[in-house]
Amino acid sequence: MIRHFNYYLTGAGWAEARFVSDSQEISFEVSYLSDPLFELCTGLASLSDGSKTELDIVFADEPGEHCLYLRKIDNFLLTEIYWSDEWSLLQGEQRLPTDTQPIYREEGTIQNFSTVVFEGIRDLLN
Repeated sequence: MIRHFNYYLTGAGWAEARFVSDSQEISFEVSYLSDPLFELCTGLASLSDGSKTELDIVFADEPGEHCLYLRKIDNFLLTEIYWSDEWSLLQGEQRLPTDTQPIYREEGTIQNFSTVVFEGIRDLLN
C-alpha cells in the first residue's frame, strides 16, 4: 500500500516524483513536457466516481518517460510504474510496448492512494 507521494520542483522545467510503499520506493525526474499532477488529480476523480476503470499517466523525461498505470479492480487499485526510453505514450500511442515490465507495483485502495497523492500535492503547494 502506498505510504508517501512527493513531487518536488527541482529547477526550471524540472521536477522529481517519488512514490513510497510498504516494501519499495521509486523516484524519477519529470520534464515540463507533460502535466502529470493535473492528469493524476482528474484521473483519480474519474476512478473514484466510476467513469473510468484505468488510467495511464505520463511523467515525461528527456529522453524517455515513466508511465503510472492505475487499474481499478472492484474496490482495489493496482498501481504500476513502467519506464520506456522512448516517448510512446507522450506521442499519443495507446499503450506501452507489451514486453515492458513494471519497475514498481503495489496494490491498495483508491481512497488510500488518493489521500496520499493529495497530501503530497498539498505539501508541494505549502
